[in-house]
Amino acid sequence: MNIAKITTPISQALGKATNNTKSKFAQNFSKGFNFLEPNKGDNSFCGLATIMGLFVVIPRIKTALKRNPDNKEATKDEIKEILFRDLQTIAIILFGLKSMNALVSNLATKFTGIPMVNNPYKNVFGKGNEDLLQRGKNFLSNIVSTISPFSKATRSMDAGDVEDLYTNYKNKEEVIKLIDSIESKGGRQEDVFAKIKESVIARINKTIHNNKLNGQYQNGTLTTQQEIDKLSRKKAIFEKLTLSEFKNNADAIDNDCLAELLEALNNEETNVLAKSVNGLNSYLKTAALGIEVGYLGFGLPALNQKRLEKKYLSEKPIGEQKGDTFSPINDRHIKAQEIKLYSQFMK
Repeated sequence: MNIAKITTPISQALGKATNNTKSKFAQNFSKGFNFLEPNKGDNSFCGLATIMGLFVVIPRIKTALKRNPDNKEATKDEIKEILFRDLQTIAIILFGLKSMNALVSNLATKFTGIPMVNNPYKNVFGKGNEDLLQRGKNFLSNIVSTISPFSKATRSMDAGDVEDLYTNYKNKEEVIKLIDSIESKGGRQEDVFAKIKESVIARINKTIHNNKLNGQYQNGTLTTQQEIDKLSRKKAIFEKLTLSEFKNNADAIDNDCLAELLEALNNEETNVLAKSVNGLNSYLKTAALGIEVGYLGFGLPALNQKRLEKKYLSEKPIGEQKGDTFSPINDRHIKAQEIKLYSQFMK
């Protein structure tokens, strides 16, 4: 549920109203409402938490209290059910998805060498981090930044972040600055440079392919053939180009080749680096969402079933008493049927 269209106009109206009044109540109310206002189209944590509390948990508890007013045990069981299932669901919605996305994107950064988060996890086991106390602090910091809904330290990159980091480069110095910043973002320079080269080669291959389809080349036009040969030479240069040569050898890449590189990075279709980050992050986030939905759809009901079975079937059967028509076995069977009916009702 996106509440942007609802809260933003209300927040703006409150802002105008409070600017024209000295009422502390109105000003404080406006400040409080700002916590509910979405940020760039995303529902705020406080807004979602308020909606979940006011419109999910509280109504469920009120219904439970009214359902069996004379049966305190049944009411107690239903409230436990709400706390067991609904609070877990809400916690996953508020904390789980962001945390899972941050975790998988950080792991992907480690494996691919290409930064996929705004800021990486702090170093815990790597070189230059032998201090056990510092390792412990870094480990705790990583946990807090993962589960905290207000932390942006490990937030997965969205399409806007990727565009800001991996596109719109005007000269070689800006590209070198990008490469030099990669390690501080948890990536590896060689892997990022390999993707940059891949972008250039992909652009050259596309241009060659388009030229070969051109009718002029099919008729043997010399100009088009010369252009293809020129592109092929550029392709050979980039295939052999090393990171060290690119950064330190001014003659390793001429202005014409540099222009090809910048065009490749700034072109949405050929920027392999940006496409890789966006694509992999999308797959990982979808997988993370699938895990959480799977738990909510299958794992949580199964755990709840086990909880009910443990509660009811572990109780000692009443046994046969004078005038009692139920045996211990039948009593246990009835309890099992009650669990089945109760769990189906609560679903």
